[in-house]
Amino acid sequence: MIFKIRVKIVHIFFSLLTLISPTLNSKFIYWRTFHRKLNLENPVTFNEKLMWLKLNKYMKDPLVIQCADKYGVRAYVEGCGGKEILNELIGVFDSVDDINWDSLPNQFVLKWNFGAGMNVICTDKQSMDKEEVFRQLRRWGKSKYWLIYSEMHYKYIERKIICEHLLASEE
Repeated sequence: MIFKIRVKIVHIFFSLLTLISPTLNSKFIYWRTFHRKLNLENPVTFNEKLMWLKLNKYMKDPLVIQCADKYGVRAYVEGCGGKEILNELIGVFDSVDDINWDSLPNQFVLKWNFGAGMNVICTDKQSMDKEEVFRQLRRWGKSKYWLIYSEMHYKYIERKIICEHLLASEE
């Protein structure tokens, strides 16, 4: 319980920093992670260069926004001739209420398209608690993922839930 409260406070702090200045938030995150000052004037390390790109190029770049979108990137991959490498898409939903649980196969993955870590991996639908899955998806759907890490390109993604075929490893 205390850990969850601490995480929430940290997320609120970073979100407020982003609203003040995405650059300030990025500098603070960098310092917290690497224990040194972020050099945006003359980035040398890979991570400094990524931060520079995030703050100077990626914020409103349409291609970055499309490729950060787990659903939108599919059109880009298809346009590049890579349709055959895409995972099978079972469905796309605008909200949790649009998901017809009974029509889903026994194994699948549900995920929001606008961030990271918002995935439900279902290996056996009969053993899943549908209501808990829907509650979790709703919680994630309310998040402003872009705020915490100043990843502004996520702000411009139209939110969708995608359902894909589960890629299981052979054991």
